[in-house]
Amino acid sequence: MIQDRKAARRWSASSLGCIVSGLGFHAAVLLALLALWILIGLPYGARRLREAQRAWSETFLDPDHFRARYPDRPHSASALRLDGLARGLGTFLAIRPGDYEPGTSHADTPSLKQLREFVSSVRKQGNDSPLRVPPAIAAFANAQAPKLQEAEDVLLDDSPLDWKTGADGEFPVGLLGYRNVQELLLVRSLVADERGDRAARDRALEASWRLEESLWRRPILLEHLIANAGAGGRNACLRRFRQVPGAWTARLRRPERLKSLVDAYQVEVLTACRSAERLMGLADADFLTGEPLPKVAPGRWVIRVGTAPLLRMAVAGYADALRTEVQALRQLDPCTIAREPYTERAKKAQPHVNAVTQVSLPSMLGAWWGTRDILLDEELTAGVLQVRPLMGSAGAGAWRLASATCPSLTWSSTAGRQGEVVIRPVGEYEPGVGSGTPGLRYTITAP
Repeated sequence: MIQDRKAARRWSASSLGCIVSGLGFHAAVLLALLALWILIGLPYGARRLREAQRAWSETFLDPDHFRARYPDRPHSASALRLDGLARGLGTFLAIRPGDYEPGTSHADTPSLKQLREFVSSVRKQGNDSPLRVPPAIAAFANAQAPKLQEAEDVLLDDSPLDWKTGADGEFPVGLLGYRNVQELLLVRSLVADERGDRAARDRALEASWRLEESLWRRPILLEHLIANAGAGGRNACLRRFRQVPGAWTARLRRPERLKSLVDAYQVEVLTACRSAERLMGLADADFLTGEPLPKVAPGRWVIRVGTAPLLRMAVAGYADALRTEVQALRQLDPCTIAREPYTERAKKAQPHVNAVTQVSLPSMLGAWWGTRDILLDEELTAGVLQVRPLMGSAGAGAWRLASATCPSLTWSSTAGRQGEVVIRPVGEYEPGVGSGTPGLRYTITAP
């Protein structure tokens, strides 16, 4: 029995040794394959990223022309002055290192939230029926009158209003602060209009326009989207006002903004490609805007390195897919294509395993429809400004104007029985998802 136990122990030890030896062999093979994958995959992924960046530069703006159009800038003196005034209003524009520290207000107050909700409600109105600024909002805007007067002085003194050019991962402009300041100016214009002070109304409106243009001059996609939202509120105010300055009609027909959106796409793509050139894995995709990568434990670091080639190839594929779709969109009438079918087709045309493309491509393409819709909203507003002086005459109900954004669309007016005039588009138009201007229709009730 003793000999049998000794033999059994020898057999068990021998078997365990074989298992360990086998596991060690398989682990060595796996490590060798992983090393080979990394050694081949990383340089191949880097080459794909370079090719994707080069294709964008050759198709759209090359680096020299891009730098000439968008030179690096610091915050201008006017921008810093405006930021100082904004901070007195409870918000901020030029981001400082401590602005997003835990415990800070993040540039918002209950009064500012209430103000933004009111401007949003004005935008949704489809006619110029009487409107009164709620007393609490009017009181808040009036209480800030000295600071807003100074802000208007800064915005209207013709000195350059330039925001700092951000490095990868840096957002120099407080976009919530931008909306707060712009919509304070819009409410200020509404309050001035209520009391019949057209000079003050037009001054506040002009200042809001100058602030808006400071974002549109920058090739930053998120800033363009925020500027679009602000433009919707500004259009809603313009549609209500009587006898606005003639310069507004020309300003509201700017189809070139779809072209400038391509520059913003290019910045987004090149930033993602440059970020992916770092040693980052699939789990780090949230840092493709250039932020510093977080430190990870050794096991997670192995996963990061092992999936880095996949991320590089995924980002390069996404860059190629977006470039192809943007080229196609530039050749199409923006009003003849619907967002959901188009983006769904674009997604299905790409490899399902490329999560970067599957997630990012639809939202990036969606910005095209968002910009198209605000351009049409501006054309509708320009039509209101042209028709309102004709109210009471036969010409008010017979106005026509071809769209500058969509070749398939013509704006027209129709007179109603009660003397009102309705302006709407005639022709092919596919409304965007979540558009703030469903139907693009507006009723003028008074001259």
